[in-house]
Amino acid sequence: MNNKAQTMRKLLLILFFFVAFGAYAQSELKFYYDLNCSSYYNVPKNEPTTLKTGMGGGFSYLYGRKLYIEPGIMFAQHRKQYTKENGEDVKLTAKIKEQMLKVPLHIGLHLFGNERSHCAFRIYLGPTYACSLKSSVKVNNIGDVADKFDFKRSRWGADAGVGLNLYFFFVDVLYEQEFSKYSDDTNKRNMGFQVNAGLRFTLRENASKPKQAKADANQ
Repeated sequence: MNNKAQTMRKLLLILFFFVAFGAYAQSELKFYYDLNCSSYYNVPKNEPTTLKTGMGGGFSYLYGRKLYIEPGIMFAQHRKQYTKENGEDVKLTAKIKEQMLKVPLHIGLHLFGNERSHCAFRIYLGPTYACSLKSSVKVNNIGDVADKFDFKRSRWGADAGVGLNLYFFFVDVLYEQEFSKYSDDTNKRNMGFQVNAGLRFTLRENASKPKQAKADANQ
């Protein structure tokens, strides 16, 4: 088994552990639609990059009240465009599409309310593993030359964002940045903004609450 497959297997095992733990702890399941705008940083001066919109979706589990942990899995399509100037009369415009599997692990804090409140506001941050599933590159709208870009399949990054819960609905706005180069041939790294909107469902109360209620009743 190669290193990429081993890394993916470990991440899925970790996520399974959190999901299994959720059966015994207060938690909620969240499904969402994603709209993102992505680009690159560490870009040479002669390669201006344009933000492009993409989309995706996923799910996550949240554990805790005020302080919480939230692992998840999502699929996303990222789109970017940059122009490389090779002289006064030569400009190459590259349009990039990349389909990715992401595994974020966020740690957050409810500043107002908690996951059982009708309304809550939270902040969070955490690492993200990204696996490039498929990519396409068109230069000057001619053909697909993705094989010449040598995209890295496995990359690491981090997210930071804010979220608002309103009854069964929630909205997250976050900034994402990758620390790994998207290719060995360049120092460029992915960055962008993301908006998630979806539904949340509380799974179970903390198992200790009935015991605490019974103890209070006996006093």
